[in-house]
Amino acid sequence: QSYFPTYIKVVNNTINGGGIAGTNGINMGHPGKPVTNTIISNNTIKNWLGANGIRCNSGSNNITISANIVTGLTRAASAGIGVGDGSHTVTISTNKISNCVTGIGAGNEVLKILGNTVQGCSSNGISAGVSNGGDVSNNTVRNNGLYGVNLDANSLNCIVDANQVFDDAD
Repeated sequence: QSYFPTYIKVVNNTINGGGIAGTNGINMGHPGKPVTNTIISNNTIKNWLGANGIRCNSGSNNITISANIVTGLTRAASAGIGVGDGSHTVTISTNKISNCVTGIGAGNEVLKILGNTVQGCSSNGISAGVSNGGDVSNNTVRNNGLYGVNLDANSLNCIVDANQVFDDAD
């Protein structure tokens, strides 16, 4: 019988510096071991030298990532907040992300990206493949190196509404 962690809260932590290539400041889910019903809130991650500030992986579901501050992640392919590997029912809301490579990066997951502020990232502010019912709304995205909001061809049946996007390169 496999054990899958559930009802986890990661709140009120500060991570300043550290990390090695491929590691995440806060990581939820590992291959074959998704997490469920998790809250990641009110954390500050600065100058992390690994991959992502916050990462949700491996089919994890019912995850809330809210009110975090993530800044200064400049290693190639890093995201302030990243969601991948089949994770679903993820809400990313009211976070402040700045000076990362990508602000929020997600691929092919059902998620909501709501009310975040993303600025000064060298690539995209928000880059997502949001499928079947995703919602990217009420975000403020500015001064990023590529697109403010970039949704790929997998973005089906999603809502993109009331975002303020300005001063991005494309």
